[in-house]
Amino acid sequence: MHKRTIQAACGAVATISGLLAGLATMATAQAAPALPPPVTVACNDIVGLVAAITAANGSGAATINLAPNCTYMLTAANNSPLGQGANGLPVVRKTVVLAGSNTTIERSSSAPNFRILEVAGASLNSASLTLQGVTVSGGHTSGLIGNAGRGGCLLATYTGVLPTSSTLTLQNSAAEDCTALDGGGIYAGSRASLVLTGSSVKSNTASSGGGIDVGSSASATIGHSSVNDNSAGRGGGLRNNGHATLTGSTVAGNSTLIAGGGIYNAGDLFLGASFVLQNSTTLVGGGIYTTHGSATHIAATRIQFNTSLIRGGGLDNNGSTFLQNSFVIVNTAPIGGGIWEAPSAFIAVVNSLIAGNTVFNCSPPASVPSCVN
Repeated sequence: MHKRTIQAACGAVATISGLLAGLATMATAQAAPALPPPVTVACNDIVGLVAAITAANGSGAATINLAPNCTYMLTAANNSPLGQGANGLPVVRKTVVLAGSNTTIERSSSAPNFRILEVAGASLNSASLTLQGVTVSGGHTSGLIGNAGRGGCLLATYTGVLPTSSTLTLQNSAAEDCTALDGGGIYAGSRASLVLTGSSVKSNTASSGGGIDVGSSASATIGHSSVNDNSAGRGGGLRNNGHATLTGSTVAGNSTLIAGGGIYNAGDLFLGASFVLQNSTTLVGGGIYTTHGSATHIAATRIQFNTSLIRGGGLDNNGSTFLQNSFVIVNTAPIGGGIWEAPSAFIAVVNSLIAGNTVFNCSPPASVPSCVN
């Protein structure tokens, strides 16, 4: 009798568990509907591209396939949000992937000023834009204040009162020949995440952050990419006020009028297995300039052939720097051809070579451990 009762109870429990599992599966299926199929936009079909991005903002996500070996030429601004400046395409509010192959989205040289694309989370809804095999070029910001002057090619930010994250990812893509006040190529604003893989940022111009400008509380992860031939007042290739990591990458041929021909670091920077080459500045920090309060870790990296007309040909260190398994060689400046060390700064040198720099490897004398003039 008791045995049959226990068996019946166990059967009922199993039945109820099965029903609950089924209901949970149904609820999950309803909560996570399948993503819509990719949308294909014909070559230079700007109307179709605008419609596809607009639809993605409404549905929540989309992959938009662009025509290979094609240029989409933008001749007019699509929008100009208050305080954000003009954009050539709709602001990305949800999740969008633009997939191409040797595909370019370009602002016409005869068009009014506008950046190419903006990704902006809003009202606690995060936003994400990914470029795959796409080059954006020719953008020019339309304003001078705040975000209106940021990100000549691409801007990642948020809008509204509540801070919201946004993510900008470049995979085998490029941002080139763009102009802005801050972040000639790319500006990563507050709470934004920038990710570059196998990509290039080149020939852009700004007052700060000629190639890339990383704002405070923003992050940049740059891997196996190049930041070359950009120009600015500060941070010809990269200006970092947040958290930046560069691995297996090259920062070369950039220039500034004031500081940090290659890199200007005012935040936290890790530079690993990379090259800082042939950058220049009129004043200080031909290769890298670090500010008071910054933290810089340089590992397995070569800092070479950089020049400054005043001080710190390779590195002008005003913060806290750890130089590990690296080379600072054949850089040039009248004072501290290799490294100039500020009186209040700190530098640790481990298994690194500082040699062949002109004038002197390090200045002031004896300020840099293991450095011999």
